[in-house]
Amino acid sequence: FLRLARYDRKSGEVRGLSDTWDGAPDTWDFTPDGGTILFTADTRGRSHLYALGIDGGEPKLVARGGVIAGVTSAPGPRSGSPRLAFNRRSFTAPPQVATVTLADGLQGKEPRLLTAFNAAKLAGLELGTVSEETFTGGGGDPVHMFVIYPPGFDPNRKWPLLHFLHGGPYGSFQDDFHFRWNAQLAAARGYVVALVNFHGSTGYGQAFEESILGGHGALPFQDVMKATDALLAKGFIDERRMAAAGGSY
Repeated sequence: FLRLARYDRKSGEVRGLSDTWDGAPDTWDFTPDGGTILFTADTRGRSHLYALGIDGGEPKLVARGGVIAGVTSAPGPRSGSPRLAFNRRSFTAPPQVATVTLADGLQGKEPRLLTAFNAAKLAGLELGTVSEETFTGGGGDPVHMFVIYPPGFDPNRKWPLLHFLHGGPYGSFQDDFHFRWNAQLAAARGYVVALVNFHGSTGYGQAFEESILGGHGALPFQDVMKATDALLAKGFIDERRMAAAGGSY
């Protein structure tokens, strides 16, 4: 489980900076003045951008995903607040470059998109509806999943179900325009696509990640089966046409 720490090269002291925060920082960098650490972290199926002072404390949310990645910073406008640029994407939007000043992000202002790649192509597509829900999974624990419905979805019809199972085992399905496991592409073929963030998935706290130690297949299997039951109970899944696809795990 990742934690941020600061190492003093003179004294040899190692000081934890985010030990009380139940999240896992990733891809960190500094603002130009060296006073703030910028990092992304998985948070309930999304990857957000956070800021943390060099002396530690509680990370502060700067910008929400979808998925945010590739963060870089540069000196900002006259206010002195650094300008941040990053890649931002979601289930319904391919990657674009976005920007926000650190001060604006901390005040809750939305980033501004700098690019609009493939906008004309997207305008000609009907994408599936994205939903998410929490159900009771293995061990009676709450488990989160995304569901992508086919374009033109009619709940009065029967639809085939396709589970995407993420690899890892540590990892998660995120609100992401993924170029390998693209849920919109599968939904466009007429499937209801379920993406369960089963036990062991990142972004739901350390205890949830560690729950699979010593039994990597048990709780995740229960989660996927219980997700299947929950979707069948809605009445629009064809129980004769259900499948699963996945990667390394």
